Amino acid sequence: MSIEARLREVDRRYARKRPETSLSNIRWAELRKLFRYKLGPEPSKQDLDNAIREAVGGDPMALSAASIGEAVKLTLAQRGYLDIRTMMPIDATPTQLKAFYRERKRERDRKRWRKRANVKEVSNMQTNVSRLDVLRDVIRTSHDKDPAH
Repeated sequence: MSIEARLREVDRRYARKRPETSLSNIRWAELRKLFRYKLGPEPSKQDLDNAIREAVGGDPMALSAASIGEAVKLTLAQRGYLDIRTMMPIDATPTQLKAFYRERKRERDRKRWRKRANVKEVSNMQTNVSRLDVLRDVIRTSHDKDPAH
């Protein structure tokens, strides 16, 4: 394969369009998820978009996270259940939200550290057991070789 052919292959491979994950796309997806939750699973994408524009009063990207949360009446429970990250809930201040997520992270970290500690204890116990087995074998073989016993 010639160098030109290889370069064309590289260009063709990297020219593929990947879906863009911008804040706009993420926010629209989260708004659709929220409205599907509120309206039920049946509405079409066009109906959802119309309901979102009506509730928000225009383009959701033109508003802040707090104002969108107020417009769609997003609660902390809904935000957590639906895993929404680009809108602020109406029933929590930013400092309360920060404290909530900090505590949730602490709990995750505690669980992870407990799990690691248990694994280490088990592996240490297995190591100690295997060391005892080796010591027993050494004592047996030395005892068997000793003619005085």
